[in-house]
Amino acid sequence: MPVAVPPSPPAPTPAGAQRQRLRVLLVDADPARRNAERRWLESGGHEVHVAADVAQALALGTAVIPSVLVADVAACYSAPLVERLLEELAVFEIGVVLLLEGETPVPEAWADYVQVRRPFTREQLLECVARTARPIRASGSALRRERQRREEAETLLGIALDLTSRVELHELLQRATDAARELTGAAYAAFFYNCQDEQRGHYRLYTLSGAPREAFDCFGMPRNTPLFAPTFAGERIVRSDDVLREPLYGRLPPHHGMPAGHLPVRSYLAVPVVSRSREVFGGLFFGHPEPAMFTQRAERLAVAVAAQAAVAIGNSRRLAALRGTPAGNREGSG
Repeated sequence: MPVAVPPSPPAPTPAGAQRQRLRVLLVDADPARRNAERRWLESGGHEVHVAADVAQALALGTAVIPSVLVADVAACYSAPLVERLLEELAVFEIGVVLLLEGETPVPEAWADYVQVRRPFTREQLLECVARTARPIRASGSALRRERQRREEAETLLGIALDLTSRVELHELLQRATDAARELTGAAYAAFFYNCQDEQRGHYRLYTLSGAPREAFDCFGMPRNTPLFAPTFAGERIVRSDDVLREPLYGRLPPHHGMPAGHLPVRSYLAVPVVSRSREVFGGLFFGHPEPAMFTQRAERLAVAVAAQAAVAIGNSRRLAALRGTPAGNREGSG
């Protein structure tokens, strides 16, 4: 049976029966049906934004912050549109109305959303939207999180632009190390560079932030110990609330842990800096004298800076190759 397309909308609801004006995001891949449904919703006094696919819906959803998402299941069934969009708008409460064709199955995860099956009337659609809608609001803490996310994005963009404008390797890595320490809340941060002329298993302290370089000079360069190995091999991120309690900590002589006089470290975070071709340039390391100081957010930001640093290092190396000078041929001054 052909799909019923809503006819032109009737006159708006009479005065005295006016519904709350809502911001609606309508997702439907069929242009004729989408336009008709939009007219129905607008005739009910709603502000309507339309999207034809997943990408448009995600972009619009975070820009307009709708009160209600009205989504045709056929337009989003092949991708987790509803979950992805709601995740992006997690700090807000929005209603969801699913538009269904005949016996189209609904994913179990969407079973609690309001559902309406075609053919439906204008009044049925407006009633579902009104019943589902919640006022656009967010708690104070949620709004603070949203502002924080926006500030983080702006900061990371600024760092990316700053790093790509620098060609001298030490200068750009010092900037990346300083920025990463500030973003993560670390007491000190360091970038250890995997230099081609280093002895196997040893790395050069290239930049340091939050502590004088003299704090490391008397200890020599780190070895590829069990704690450092995952970072220097580019295998994974290491985050510990208390490094002194880690099973991998303190296994090897002569120090069996941090040598006497070392900067105090309880909270520990290490992120590999790896190129797209999987070459390990080195690692960003973060420390704090208090335990449990690095959160998942701190890890996420450190990873973002490490990715930007990897791009900048690759660019610096290519430029150095064109000039015929080795990249990373001098140590930073901290």
